[in-house]
Amino acid sequence: MKELIGTQVYPWLQYYRADGKNWKDHLPEILDQVKEAGLDAWEQTIESEAEADRLSVLLRYRDLEMVSIYAGNELHGDNFEEEVKSVLTQARLAKPLGARYVVCNPKPISWTEPTGKNDQQLTRQAKALQLLGEGLAEEGMQLSYHVHTPELRNGAREFHHMMVNVTPEAMGLCLETHWIYRGCGDSNHAVLDVMTLYGDRINTTHLRQSQKSIWDETFQDGDVDHREIFRRLRKLDYSGPLTLEMAIEEGTPKTMSHAAAHRQAKKYLTDIL
Repeated sequence: MKELIGTQVYPWLQYYRADGKNWKDHLPEILDQVKEAGLDAWEQTIESEAEADRLSVLLRYRDLEMVSIYAGNELHGDNFEEEVKSVLTQARLAKPLGARYVVCNPKPISWTEPTGKNDQQLTRQAKALQLLGEGLAEEGMQLSYHVHTPELRNGAREFHHMMVNVTPEAMGLCLETHWIYRGCGDSNHAVLDVMTLYGDRINTTHLRQSQKSIWDETFQDGDVDHREIFRRLRKLDYSGPLTLEMAIEEGTPKTMSHAAAHRQAKKYLTDIL
């Protein structure tokens, strides 16, 4: 299994926001820490040509790759075709930076309330993802479907509808190990069952760990059985990026700097791989 280990922007955004700082104002020093931690890649959303140009310089100077970008557009509404065009525009901005995957989590109706999408909205969203995946394929890129807790409510109705009704040729899967674990009631069985059902469609990963259901500050042994997950990824001959996403929530320990947490996570990953 190829070991291309990177980090997602979200935990860095959180880390700097906790100190009252805007991460975009500190991107060079963040990328310095990413490089010093021994990581290979960086993932974020790209919203403008100026942002893409700046990233191109910063990443090249540090010999970091941008294998994937993240997009979270609303795809269940009447204007889903315009939203698809927006994601494709983001993808075209990222392609010259080397991006091959677009990790897309369609926006939920609510992040806080348990309000699921109805069948008509799910139908529109599946059409949107099919269009998006086909458009990305024309660019030589791949769509990677990402989920949080909302998509896993109601028997994971939304998640499975997307996986069943969008063709494998158009859409792969981002194995978001901890959100699947948490969204299914803290279940390792759920993560492994997803791998059994859709393992051949996994093309990216997002990796996070918890201890006693609280997000950990680094990536190590814990609630989620990543040793078994990686054993199965090897068996699947997985070759996509391994993207760390050690986010912060109430109760997350803070015993080390975020850079040190990434160095420790990289060592752990290298050891168990």
